[in-house]
Amino acid sequence: MKISEVYNTSFSTVIVTDNKLPERLLGNLVVIDNRKYKVTGVPTNDNYSFMIDEMENFKVGQKVEFIL
Repeated sequence: MKISEVYNTSFSTVIVTDNKLPERLLGNLVVIDNRKYKVTGVPTNDNYSFMIDEMENFKVGQKVEFIL
């Protein structure tokens, strides 16, 4: 799975992926560029995006792995 879009807010980063996300993702870890981040938000009407509470400069095309 790879990043297709990135949105930085004043308090978090929203990441959109190119594939559907696994179920029950909230609270689990995601690995991007060999660093682990906790998933702190997922929308109820979108199966492709999630939020982390850290401001990072992710790039489109970076690999995303989930630790469930």
